[in-house]
Amino acid sequence: MMQSSSFYGAPARGLMALSTISPAIILLGIKGIGPDVAFCSEIQFRCFCIATGLVSGFLLPWIAIHLWCPNAVQKTLENVTVTEGGDHMIVYSVAVVLPLWAGETGNDAELLATGCAFLLVWFLIASSNLHHANLYLRLRGYRFFAACPSEQHTAAFADSFLILARRNIGGHANILFCSVLDGKLLVLREN
Repeated sequence: MMQSSSFYGAPARGLMALSTISPAIILLGIKGIGPDVAFCSEIQFRCFCIATGLVSGFLLPWIAIHLWCPNAVQKTLENVTVTEGGDHMIVYSVAVVLPLWAGETGNDAELLATGCAFLLVWFLIASSNLHHANLYLRLRGYRFFAACPSEQHTAAFADSFLILARRNIGGHANILFCSVLDGKLLVLREN
């Protein structure tokens, strides 16, 4: 497995996974908690969830694109076949919304169970390269592509890469200039 020498390592991947589930955290804050929860008040819970969701949903991806990306290791991909990775968004949508549908927050035990469901989803997102699928990046026009080696150059690649790009790069590409955010997550350089 390729190791990245960029800033963007395991802690940042965890934060970006938190950013990915931020809409669900905001919705949980809007949903609120029941009167039988003892460790915090309704207003504290709502404020914490909504603030955490907003900060992680918009500030963290902004930092990744505007601060980490310009200083990241540069990588050139040659002779790759690029396909749009829209299937990630379907998995992401189901994984983020699912814990909220059955999650109750009426008492401490139900809130703990819902929190554990969120931790599970967060772990799955962080460990399965879905940490790039968040609302801010979609609003900024980033699309997700998978770059696989062309048949004649398979020895040059150990695996495929995920690329965030603001323009359509689907099809065959002779050369792509990217910034490495993670071992397998790249951002297409726009200049």
